[in-house]
Amino acid sequence: MDNTSEKIEYIHDLNTFQCCDNEVYLRGTDNKGENILVVFPADEILTWIDMGYIREKVLEHYTNINKEK
Repeated sequence: MDNTSEKIEYIHDLNTFQCCDNEVYLRGTDNKGENILVVFPADEILTWIDMGYIREKVLEHYTNINKEK
């Protein structure tokens, strides 16, 4: 393992989405109430994000929550 560090941030409240000049902006607040902005290259988002897989996993998660109740 190398000496690089990994920064993990959690957007607790996602409240803004914007796409402009080939950039995707996601803004919200973190779990400490601080503002956070994440910017991605739009073409890379389209390449990397598998919406079908994400949708499947979200549905699976909520189905399991409902089974527990």
